[in-house]
Amino acid sequence: MTKFSQQRDKALKQLADARREGKADEDIAELVDLINSDKNLYTTSSCAGRICVLQTPKEHDKLESGWLGKWHHEVTLQDLQDALKNHDKYVAYLQAECPILHVVARDVGGAEKILFAAQQSGFKRSGIQAINPERVLVEICSTETLEVPLAENGERLVDDIYLGYLVNIANTKFSSGRRKLARLQSKLEHGI
Repeated sequence: MTKFSQQRDKALKQLADARREGKADEDIAELVDLINSDKNLYTTSSCAGRICVLQTPKEHDKLESGWLGKWHHEVTLQDLQDALKNHDKYVAYLQAECPILHVVARDVGGAEKILFAAQQSGFKRSGIQAINPERVLVEICSTETLEVPLAENGERLVDDIYLGYLVNIANTKFSSGRRKLARLQSKLEHGI
């Protein structure tokens, strides 16, 4: 068994374990399974995109950060208002995060194939992240991002009118990312 095959088997086992534990993003499961059905590819991480409110120090120290709200669907003004009720320290940011996938290819040719399909689907920030003799790592991502401070140290910085405006922007970015995922899946299903 090649080193690539061993790494692929390990990654697929980790994915199966994450699914059993409810830790995998099921909104992207069909696309992940399609990619993993190719013996020359496998995914190492994926997210279909999300909208969240994160309470964090200005330096974004992960150990000090905490979720106030996290959604893998479009949000409402009420969702954000409810999340902000729990804000008590640091800065609370509204974030819209684009879909992201990390795909490992056996060789550069396989990496180019998945990268071409991603770019043709609108994932403009995609690229090859690492090349070594055993594998080529491709990151698939796009530009649907938003990060806006909403509150600091328990005090809101924005009113409900502006918060509603941000809800519309975040939802637009989220929907755009989902459409790109659907295009990518279609291209891969049709061998493009």
